Amino acid sequence: MDRLSKRIFGEIPYELTARNARVVKAFQAMPYEEDEFCIAYFPPHPMFHSLTKLLRLHGLFRDEHQDFIDELLRQRCLRGKAPPKPGEGKRAMMRRKNA
Repeated sequence: MDRLSKRIFGEIPYELTARNARVVKAFQAMPYEEDEFCIAYFPPHPMFHSLTKLLRLHGLFRDEHQDFIDELLRQRCLRGKAPPKPGEGKRAMMRRKNA
């Protein structure tokens, strides 16, 4: 009867050994997914990245490094050094020449 009452009320129905105590303690602790410290240990970089891209798209955030990269790409396009568009590359030209 004692064992049944312990199982009903969530107590351990048998004597603890050193091995069992560790397992019982692990199951009694708060799960890592619900622990606020574990959740907020690393900042949410992917969310910040997508938000800054969206703000930059709307003109509310200025990313100087991305502006610099865009300017370099624009200058390459003006010089004719940009990557070819799909269907205008070296393989496409070879395919057209052979056909």
